[in-house]
Amino acid sequence: MDMNRNGDNVEITITDNGWGIPEEDLPILPNVFYRGKHGDKVKGTGLGLTLCDEIVKMHNGTMSVRSAVGKGTAVTVSIPYREVL
Repeated sequence: MDMNRNGDNVEITITDNGWGIPEEDLPILPNVFYRGKHGDKVKGTGLGLTLCDEIVKMHNGTMSVRSAVGKGTAVTVSIPYREVL
């Protein structure tokens, strides 16, 4: 995990070194119940990234996914920075 401040935003990036995601699947990852190429090999409902994306949007942020098959995936969340008093 990596976290830093980028201007008015805080960026949090989570990475793995798993199977990776084919490039053609990246645009549809946030779709409800989408489980991708390995959906039959791993547990899950296909709701995780959908819920994360919605929560990030509720905080006026963005979520992006970069991946390479055989190398892993990086998910970056960017949300507005706010001082907590």
